[in-house]
Amino acid sequence: MEERIRDAIEALVDMDDSGPCENLIRIKGVKTPVIAEAALEAEIFYPPILYRYAAPETRDKLIALLEQDDGGKANNYLVALAVIGDERVAECFKKWEEHPPAWQEKLYVGPSVYALEGGWFLEDGSQKPLTFDTCYALEPVDDCLAETNVFGGTSGLAFWGCGGESRSSTANAVCLGRNSSTADMRRTERARLFTMRAGRENLARTNP
Repeated sequence: MEERIRDAIEALVDMDDSGPCENLIRIKGVKTPVIAEAALEAEIFYPPILYRYAAPETRDKLIALLEQDDGGKANNYLVALAVIGDERVAECFKKWEEHPPAWQEKLYVGPSVYALEGGWFLEDGSQKPLTFDTCYALEPVDDCLAETNVFGGTSGLAFWGCGGESRSSTANAVCLGRNSSTADMRRTERARLFTMRAGRENLARTNP
């Protein structure tokens, strides 16, 4: 595996080919900090997944670069930091959100919106994940509690995306698996609403 990592980094740095490194992270589940270190040294910021397992030293370099930036590369640094998304990054994003640096004037959105790129967001100053560590199965049932029902009906409803119709259904409801809870549903809804709000704010800033 070490040889594959070396070859992937060589392709990234020498040929600007991020594919091998991305595959190692996404498909092989390789959690090595050397990919992020090499990417930063070569000033390669796309795809952001390259920074997923960055070492604290790489993270601190990105923070230092951003705090010295005049706005020219702030977007790249913020996305990379968002993907790292550790406690130190969250603290910095909160600070920059409350006290916007000069580089933020050249961006369309604030740091809190960039956090979504890393799968998390800030709520009342605290870091909250947008995803779950545990997955739940969907179970077709005849009836279930309203707070766990994620389907809500049967046939006769038009789908907004394609205009098609739901012709039939074998269940009156589809609910989260038995290990789920009302808190899970609230958390999902809160994240969904936050994402929608961030999208509206982004649209408002780009189309004044």
